[in-house]
Amino acid sequence: MCSLSASTNSEQLFSADYGFPSAHIGPGNASGIFKNTPSTYIVLIYCYNYDQGYDVTPTIDSIGLSVFNPSTGTNPIRPVATQVVANPGFDGGTFNPWTTSQTSGRADFPINNGRAQVQVTRIDSRYTTPAYIEQLLGRAAEASQHVTLTGDVYINIPNGGANCIATMGTNGDQMWIVQNIVSSQTYHVNLNYTTTQAGQYMELFTTYTGTQVCSTQFDSVMLTLNSFQSGGLVGGGA
Repeated sequence: MCSLSASTNSEQLFSADYGFPSAHIGPGNASGIFKNTPSTYIVLIYCYNYDQGYDVTPTIDSIGLSVFNPSTGTNPIRPVATQVVANPGFDGGTFNPWTTSQTSGRADFPINNGRAQVQVTRIDSRYTTPAYIEQLLGRAAEASQHVTLTGDVYINIPNGGANCIATMGTNGDQMWIVQNIVSSQTYHVNLNYTTTQAGQYMELFTTYTGTQVCSTQFDSVMLTLNSFQSGGLVGGGA
């Protein structure tokens, strides 16, 4: 884990944590209003690995602090909201740049009516069928960043006899989950979330147990960074 922070002698301006083994490349920006008059600007980065054996080389560059006089009716500069998932609707019947993987060998990955589908071909009453659809994001989500996750999830259990779990999020945060689903369901996801860890990959996951074959479909999956503000310091990483 590596932690990066920026502060003055009187208050913290920015803080983010980046977990191993993910690398983080990109800018980190924050904006807000000073609550106290500063005299010193401090940037701190440190890493620790709990004896996991990772080699870490943190590098920071282009450090700056811009201060503007307050003006009536104006707001601090805010990071721009950016949607970072490519091919969110699996257009043209293709997964690219999404990739698929599984550990059970009991699922197929077709595109069905413009939706990415995990089709369980064989099911077991004891063992799960974990299956993933994921992509490397064009811009990584940062820790403590305000994001919005949207997407459509269709769980198809036509005859019962199966138990489903489905999730969406990054490799740093599981943002949305449903579990113990035993009948066909449709979910239109639209949620705001504050990340706890950095995440470079968008991950869609589903698994089943039971006696009847079934499927999960994903569509219109989007992740928008810097999508909302909270109280106090505005924004997070840009």
